[in-house]
Amino acid sequence: MKKNVFLQTRFFIVFAVIFFSISVHAQDRVLTDSSFYEGRLQLPVEQNFLLKTNSGHYYELSSAIKQKNVLVSPQVSVYKNGKKMEMVIQNVEKPVPVKLVDDVTETIIDGDFKGWDGTTTFKMVDGHTWKQDRDGNLFGNSFRPKVVIYRTPEGYKMKVQGVDETLMVRRMN
Repeated sequence: MKKNVFLQTRFFIVFAVIFFSISVHAQDRVLTDSSFYEGRLQLPVEQNFLLKTNSGHYYELSSAIKQKNVLVSPQVSVYKNGKKMEMVIQNVEKPVPVKLVDDVTETIIDGDFKGWDGTTTFKMVDGHTWKQDRDGNLFGNSFRPKVVIYRTPEGYKMKVQGVDETLMVRRMN
């Protein structure tokens, strides 16, 4: 009997400690954005994937989502815990660490997009010109694609609509 009471007391203490630590951890996590991704999200996606929520915020994924799925307008919730942020995407198994991207330009390439070859310059309809800032080649073929240019700690990245890769660029004017 004494052994049973001892085990029950010990179980209660362990349960209380676990419950308390989970409660404290959950209180540190603050919801900062609750919205949805407009359109189809084709999984898997690579690290550094740029995701725009319907609330107008851009997030860069800090790790890949390896799960295979096609999500149509999934709900997304972004939580902040100290300096770290994570995104919970409806029907994705685990939260994904993300970075808020706040220096963003949405524009359109003025004319044909043929990819890049190491020294490519891109003229935009807003009058700005951007130049490829890292070596690399990519073949592409589209007319006046939309682009998103955003600042990262490494410099500016350009994401061209319909192209999976991002490109490091620098502004010429």
